[in-house]
Amino acid sequence: MKIDIVSTDQRYKVVCGLLCECGYDARICAPSEVGGADYLLLSVRKELSDGELKGVLSKISKETVVLCGDDERIDRLFNGKIIVYSNDSDFLLKNANLTAEATVSFLHSLIKDELRGRTVFVSGYGRIGRTLCKHLSEFGSSVFVYARRNEVRAQALKDGACPLSIDECVKADIIINTVPSPIFSKDLIEQIPKETFIVELASLPYGFESMERVVLASGLPGKILPIGAARAIFDTVTKILSQAETE
Repeated sequence: MKIDIVSTDQRYKVVCGLLCECGYDARICAPSEVGGADYLLLSVRKELSDGELKGVLSKISKETVVLCGDDERIDRLFNGKIIVYSNDSDFLLKNANLTAEATVSFLHSLIKDELRGRTVFVSGYGRIGRTLCKHLSEFGSSVFVYARRNEVRAQALKDGACPLSIDECVKADIIINTVPSPIFSKDLIEQIPKETFIVELASLPYGFESMERVVLASGLPGKILPIGAARAIFDTVTKILSQAETE
């Protein structure tokens, strides 16, 4: 089984090596080198420009299966089989754990101090937000959560985090956003004390109307825990390949 991998992300070099160790004919290739493979593996990040992606997809046959992240452009450009491996439930759980662990490491390097006794405001209480709050609590931080839905706020309270309105973020030492939607207005950002650390974990369009004071920290697993992040991708991809072989 031949697998073309198009990515400059270090994680995929590790993934390629692991696939080869398992007997797959895998290779890292440039967009211009794609062709003749059974599977095309693309990064969970949107690395390719529109033109590059169109060129890559034009080089493969309809029999090639595209394994990709959640990239709506591929649906418009390719009529063959597409598997969004980043939506796999096991991958999402592993990625949430990796993101939370990497974020704690990132915060230590950012604030140059321990997290114990710090007040941390986390916006969003999905997989990543919830796992992150648990990690922060274990390090002795006081964790506050902003979530829109009543049932989510109730779950946060049950988990030991205190739900607050978004305006109350101004009381925190550290603000972390996990919501890819601009929920922090410019006016609110101006009210946040200058000594407060503001961190963005979400992808575009981000959670802040102004990014001037925000530390962009998306994609932390690949930057801080590349081997663990690569193994999460490898485990998910090989599960998909194994399922295809038994069909």
